Amino acid sequence: AVVEAPAPAADGAAAAPTPAGPTAASIAASSAAEPYSREAKAFVEARVLNRDVKLVLEGVDKYGNLFGSVLYTPPPPLPGAAPPAPAAGADADAAAAAASAAPAAPAEEHLAEQLLKQGLAK
Repeated sequence: AVVEAPAPAADGAAAAPTPAGPTAASIAASSAAEPYSREAKAFVEARVLNRDVKLVLEGVDKYGNLFGSVLYTPPPPLPGAAPPAPAAGADADAAAAAASAAPAAPAEEHLAEQLLKQGLAK
């Protein structure tokens, strides 16, 4: 976040700085950290640390903070690993066709959605 320095007062004295709020480090160090925060951090690091991600900026809040989504490409399955289970309601013919087709590039996944599915965010 960008924090602008306050303009000096009319008498030349500097105005008192406005607190920018708690930092990520101060929250992590406090005992008030969210439940499952360590698990969520490990989940995120395992998927996106030192990898290319796509950021989709969705807006700016009233304080000037940008917000958006993080998209990432999940790693390919390990050789010999079972393919992912078909989605609920998918018919057997479509699942068999998908399994026999050449492997397509994995689709990008929303990091926030994956955290929600794993129960690591609310």
